[in-house]
Amino acid sequence: MNNTLARKVSLIFLGFFVVIGIAAATISADLQYILQGMRYLNGYVVEETLISSHFDADLQRLLAELATSSFYGAEEGEAEEALELLEHMREDLAETDMLNAQFANIQDPHLRDPLLYKQNEALKEMRETLVERIAVQAAQSLPFSNDLSPTEQTTLIEFLEATETQAQSLQEDMLRVTRQQADLVVGTLQSEVSSVNITIIVLFVVLAAAMVGTLWLTQRHFVQPLKQLAVAASAVTNGQFDQQVPVTNRDEIGMLQDNFNAMVASLRAQQYQLKLQQNTLEQQNEALQRERAALQQAMHEIEQGAHERVALQQQVIAAQQATLRELSSPLIPIADQVVVMPLIGAIDSQRAQQILDTLLNGVEQHRAQVAIMISRA
Repeated sequence: MNNTLARKVSLIFLGFFVVIGIAAATISADLQYILQGMRYLNGYVVEETLISSHFDADLQRLLAELATSSFYGAEEGEAEEALELLEHMREDLAETDMLNAQFANIQDPHLRDPLLYKQNEALKEMRETLVERIAVQAAQSLPFSNDLSPTEQTTLIEFLEATETQAQSLQEDMLRVTRQQADLVVGTLQSEVSSVNITIIVLFVVLAAAMVGTLWLTQRHFVQPLKQLAVAASAVTNGQFDQQVPVTNRDEIGMLQDNFNAMVASLRAQQYQLKLQQNTLEQQNEALQRERAALQQAMHEIEQGAHERVALQQQVIAAQQATLRELSSPLIPIADQVVVMPLIGAIDSQRAQQILDTLLNGVEQHRAQVAIMISRA
């Protein structure tokens, strides 16, 4: 037997489990990748954008304070505030370094493009350089802002204008790089979501096809053979022993079909033997009927012969009895019109009647006038 029903069912369920397992593994991997992308987007891109925004805001405030102090002089506490802003900007840059170190293990180019990463590192270094230049300029200008000459003020203003222009350029570059990073991650996430959707659709299509195929196989290999067996069995029940079903499988269904065909062949052979026996019995019955008829004829002939023998015996007995009667009471004519009847033995009423009948018949026959009766004991 090549395939049993248990093996076929096991293969079908194994196929279902394999398809579902592959789809589940694919979807799980895609979801893990999506979660990783979401963590990278929220934990790095968005966080870096917030840090960059905070850095740009502090930079603008610091430049504004430096510009104000160049025109109106530094008020009390402005130098400390400027130093505090510088410290905040350095902290922002340090947080950016920490973020890069935290997400350094992500090397997927679909999430972290190497070129964008290099541009981001270059922009960070430019910001650090810009912060150090501003710090140097603030250290030189703020303590002496009230005593700046027109030339020094002009130089400071030019420095601030160039720094602001450079800061705006850096800000735009950072926004561009950040947007590109966000677009890259979002595009990757959208691609993964599409992949998950496609996987789910393919899974449903494969499962639907598998179910249709399973129903078709069940109909072809199980239902139809069983229907054929049921119809053939009904015909056999009605006495049609010429039924044969095709062997469609090499499993339990095939064994059932083989056994059914063997059973029908055995029943057909038995029916043939029964017909032969029936014909033999009919022939024997006919022979017995003929023998019975012959026996009855013989019995009839025997009975008829017996009746004839009985009748003949009765006739012989009657003749013997008549002869005996005649011999026991003879009527002997001894002369013209004279007869003699000797009487021998005992005379009862029956013999007396016989003697009388014999005498009367003899007298009439011989026209006798005299009858002599002689008794002899």
